[in-house]
Amino acid sequence: MAGYVWKGATEQPAPKKPAAPRIRISACGTHAGYQAHLYYRQEACPPCKKAQAAYHREYRQRAKRGEITPRAHLVDNCGTNAGYMRHVRRGVDACQPCRTAHSKYTSGHKRRQRAERKAQQTAR
Repeated sequence: MAGYVWKGATEQPAPKKPAAPRIRISACGTHAGYQAHLYYRQEACPPCKKAQAAYHREYRQRAKRGEITPRAHLVDNCGTNAGYMRHVRRGVDACQPCRTAHSKYTSGHKRRQRAERKAQQTAR
């Protein structure tokens, strides 16, 4: 380690290499091209705007026909702690299966916290 001085080094650190520019993979005139414009904070070109409009037009038509399934995070999941939390966020009373699931979750959570605290105290 010749030439290394700790604290108060007189040598200048090597300059950092500039980051390699990101390569834009998606082609203009597509939905992915429009998304790339958004990602790079650019004004979308007319072909990309047209592609985006066509994409959404088709999406809305598919939704009307019922071809698009709801996303998993939009399902209520009643009988789980996540379902209970969804009831709370919506400001409605939780159903019995959700209250039971939340009760089990909180009792297990409290039990784990007590065990962790006890382990930390004995480690001291």
